[in-house]
Amino acid sequence: MPRKKVVFVIVEGPSDETALGVLLSRHFDKDTVYTHVMHCDITTEFDKDTHQKIGAADITKKIAEVVKKWADSYRLRPEHFERIIHIVDTDGAFVAEDYVVQGDVDAPFYTLDKILCPVRENIIERNSRKAKNLLRLATTPTIWKVPYNAYYMSCNLDHVLYNKQNSNDKDKENDAIKFALHYRESIPDFIDFISKSDFSYKIKPELSLVENHKESWKEIQIGSNSLERRTNFGLAFM
Repeated sequence: MPRKKVVFVIVEGPSDETALGVLLSRHFDKDTVYTHVMHCDITTEFDKDTHQKIGAADITKKIAEVVKKWADSYRLRPEHFERIIHIVDTDGAFVAEDYVVQGDVDAPFYTLDKILCPVRENIIERNSRKAKNLLRLATTPTIWKVPYNAYYMSCNLDHVLYNKQNSNDKDKENDAIKFALHYRESIPDFIDFISKSDFSYKIKPELSLVENHKESWKEIQIGSNSLERRTNFGLAFM
């Protein structure tokens, strides 16, 4: 019997894995789904070795290291993988600088039309670097010779899945459990939710899947779209 291939899913936090891990495993049941929790936002992270901020020149290399390290632990090679799905938050990275407002807050606080933050210059710098990294990932077709696609959740995964912003860790985990339980017995409903909601990228039938993916990343860069509730994750199921 042919060996199942691996669908390697990369998410930022443990609640993201709680919300989507079981659902993706059931959808891609002919493959083996492994959900890797980064425990960080790799698009804004510091390199643990060099202690330098990770830029667009290194972002794919860092992700390849994550995939290869896991593969090595199971003696897997690129041909054992079906694809890599990378789910990223936009965090308002593409908004203009005047959307970033310094205020009396301890951490970035997101609304549909602005980012409140303790130090404005820090968020402007973060957005610039994050946007470049996201666009580098959006145009990357393979990592470690494995087909790769980055899909965005805007402003973040909680915003798209539960219509909530600025949730604390406890709320994130509670919402994730409820979401997974709601859809675990009805995967087609989950696919409809993520693909056909008013916040979903509307596929253009005249374009190929690759062209639609490219177009979806153009749309998220417009105006305040990266702060609004939007996602192109539905393209992962086509």
